[in-house]
Amino acid sequence: MPEDFPELFGRVLDSVSHLYTVYPEMVSRVAQSPMLCKMLITDDKHTGCKIISLIAQCFRINRSVLTSLPEPVITSFLDELIYKLSSHTDSEVAAASCRALIKLAESHPPILLIYTSRYKGLRFMLNRWDGKGFQNDLETLRDLLSTTIAQSNQNKGVNNAAAKIQAAWRSYKQRCQLDRANKAIGSLQRSFRTKSDHKQRKREDDEAMRELEHQLLMARRRKLREFHEQQLSVLESLPARRVDRYITNSENNAATAIQRIWRGSRARREFYGEEITRRQQRAARIIQRGVRRWLARLQTRREGAWRGQKPISDESRNNIIELIQQQRKIFVPRELDLQELEILHNKAYGNLKQHLALSGTNRKTQVRREALLAALETDSHLLLTAPHGVKRQIMI
Repeated sequence: MPEDFPELFGRVLDSVSHLYTVYPEMVSRVAQSPMLCKMLITDDKHTGCKIISLIAQCFRINRSVLTSLPEPVITSFLDELIYKLSSHTDSEVAAASCRALIKLAESHPPILLIYTSRYKGLRFMLNRWDGKGFQNDLETLRDLLSTTIAQSNQNKGVNNAAAKIQAAWRSYKQRCQLDRANKAIGSLQRSFRTKSDHKQRKREDDEAMRELEHQLLMARRRKLREFHEQQLSVLESLPARRVDRYITNSENNAATAIQRIWRGSRARREFYGEEITRRQQRAARIIQRGVRRWLARLQTRREGAWRGQKPISDESRNNIIELIQQQRKIFVPRELDLQELEILHNKAYGNLKQHLALSGTNRKTQVRREALLAALETDSHLLLTAPHGVKRQIMI
C-alpha cells in the first residue's frame, strides 16, 4: 500500500462529502451502496474512522433519508457499529462508533427502539469504555438508551393495561352475548313447548269431537233401528186390513211434523227480518230527531245573542247618544291619508279572514262532535231496546 494512500483516501471521502452536501438527494444512493458497507467492515483504524464519520455526516445532512431506507440497510450499519463497540480495542474507532450512534439517534429518534430491542446489552457494554477519552459521548448515549427503555417500559405498561381492559371488555361482551343467547333459547323453548301443548290439546279436542260425533251417529242409528223394529213389531201385531191405514197415518204424521218445523223456521226468519226492519226504522227516527235538535240549536245560535233581551227605553237611548257625542268631542279622530287607510283596511281584512277561517274550522269540529254524539245516542238506544237474543249476538 502506498504511503500516501490514507491521505488520498481522505481526499476522496472529503470530495464525496462535499458532493452530497451540495446535492442532498445523493445521500440515499450513497447509503444504499454495497461498497460503503464493505468499507465499513474493514479492520483498518484510519479507514474505519473515516467511513464512520462519512456515514454520520450523511445522515446529519439529510435526516429524512433514514425513513426511506430499507430496514436491512439500517440494521447492517447498526450491526457493524455495535460490533466495533463490543469487540474493537481501539478507542478512536469506539469513539467514532459512539458518536455515529448518537447522531443517528438525533437524526431519527425512532431508531432508539432498535437500539433497545435488537441490542439489549448495549447499555452495559458501554461500561468497558469508561475513562477512554470520550466519556461525554458515552453518557449521552446512556441517557438516550435509559430514556428509551423507560418510555418502552411505560408503553409496555400502558399496552398491558389496555390489553387487560380489552380482555375484560371482551369477556363482558361475551358474557352478555351468552346471557342473551340463554334468554333467547329459553324463550324459544317456552314458545316451542307452548305450541306443542297447543297442538296436542287441539289434536285431543279433535279426537274427542270425532269420537262424540261417532257416538252421536251410532246413537242416532241405534234409535232409528229401534224405531224401525218397533214399527215392524206394530205391523206384525196389526191385522192385514189396517196395515195400509197405519202406513198412511204414519206418512201423514211425518209430513205434518216436517211442515210444522218448516213453518216455524220460516216464521222465525220472517220475524227476525221484520225485527231488523223495525230496528232500522227506529234508528232512522232517532237519527232524524237528533238532526232536528241539532239544526234547532244551530238556528238558535245563528240568531245571535240579542234574542230574548229587553228593548232599551228612549231615555236610555238618548243618554247613550249624548255619551257617544261627548266621547267624540274629547277624542277627536285623527284624519288619515290614503296610504294609512289602505294599511288599516288590509289589516282589518286580514283579521276578518282569519276569524272566518277559524270559525269555519270550529264550526266543522262542532258539527262532527254533535254527529258523533247523535250516533252514540242512537247505538245506545238500539242496544237498550234490542231483544235478549239479539243483544247476546251483538255482544259476541
